[in-house]
Amino acid sequence: MLILLLISFGFACTKNHSKTHEFKTSDTSLTKVLRTGELKAIVNFNSIDYYIDRGTPVGYQLDLLNAYCNYAHVKLTPIVRESNKKEYFSLANHEADLMVGDINPTDFRKNMFSFTLPHSTSPLMLIRRHDSTQNKPLKAGQQLTIYIPAHSSYYDYVRSWAARNGVMANVIFDDENSTENLIEKVALGEIDYTIGEQKVAMNNSKLFRNLDFSTVISEPLEQCWVLPKNSDSLRISINKWLGKFLKTNEYKAIYSRYYNTTFNRQILENRHSYMKKKTICRWDRSLKKVARKNRWDWKLLAALIYQESGFQPNIIGRGGCIGLLQLMPETAKNYGITQKTTPEMQIIRGAKYIKYLENFYNKKVKDKQQLSKFVLASFNAGPGHVIDAINLTQKYGKDPNRWDDNVEVYLRYKSVPKYYNDPIVKSGYYRGAYTICFVNDVWERYVHYKNFVR
Repeated sequence: MLILLLISFGFACTKNHSKTHEFKTSDTSLTKVLRTGELKAIVNFNSIDYYIDRGTPVGYQLDLLNAYCNYAHVKLTPIVRESNKKEYFSLANHEADLMVGDINPTDFRKNMFSFTLPHSTSPLMLIRRHDSTQNKPLKAGQQLTIYIPAHSSYYDYVRSWAARNGVMANVIFDDENSTENLIEKVALGEIDYTIGEQKVAMNNSKLFRNLDFSTVISEPLEQCWVLPKNSDSLRISINKWLGKFLKTNEYKAIYSRYYNTTFNRQILENRHSYMKKKTICRWDRSLKKVARKNRWDWKLLAALIYQESGFQPNIIGRGGCIGLLQLMPETAKNYGITQKTTPEMQIIRGAKYIKYLENFYNKKVKDKQQLSKFVLASFNAGPGHVIDAINLTQKYGKDPNRWDDNVEVYLRYKSVPKYYNDPIVKSGYYRGAYTICFVNDVWERYVHYKNFVR
């Protein structure tokens, strides 16, 4: 489908060749952006590029866009990408100024569009599971069924790699799922193979520990932003900024914020010495006091804090999250929490936010365990995404007041276009798998804490 789309673009460019050359001499792409004070950018809604985290817009591509807009002194108008096919048409018709993402500038695409300098590079990897059947060495003649997103540039690389290694690759284009969703399907055993950039695979390995991405299928590929063909002035402006920005500590911090492969591992490896004393952490007394006041089990609050920060009160996490409870900057500000706030006061003020979330559900959700899971989910995802999932659960005839096997199912579905484009969904796309794992991990640790501290 993408080939037909790009061929149609090719015919259009060939037919209007003289007009294209004439337009180049009067390129107004940068002038228009500066005159209107607005940059219209198409960006992918996923758990790395652009997403809503507890009410705050964050993401690797969003942070880069904001940095460029600050440089150009214009405001950003993000346009959520619905499909590659539609958005390439939008670019061709100058309905948007550019499209951002990890876009590979293939020779075929260069005939139709203009590309910036690469903001990063990454090889493509074959992604499969660590299990008795899927992580065996590949052999010549072996048949693989590999799912890739529709309209991606992966197909040619897969075919070339398969030919070099004598592998029989049956490539299936998936119209419904993104690379992230396909990786999740591999981890869950729904499909056996997919393709993804190494940095994306490594990021997902934090969430799904049974993934194997040791098989490299391409050299490191340039990942760029793409503009309409006749947007030289805007492209030159972006390249001028990008060439300098990539060398700054600010860029390194942005990249690390979303692709750091050691951050969570360090937290998980952080062990405290209080376990030998039959205490959970040094702030047990504060946790017990706050929990007693709110009629909570203090060990559940401790499990939540460990999941968020590993009991490190001064840590700054992904998206600028602050402190023991890793509250997003805006939420932390609303509850008077800064980097200088004492751990005891972080717990007291953070408990007010948790109580606020509990009040969202306690009139309808009567089961105490289910209520706790709704609170944990809202703490992680933000109440907007959970409310969307509740509404979807009710629409499809399930129990909207039960998290297990009901609302959690439809929160996972919020990464599928059919569901996040539903009119009753107000907060858009969300990678629900992260929150489902979060709730499960906190609850599992809570059970251990109950066994440990009686």
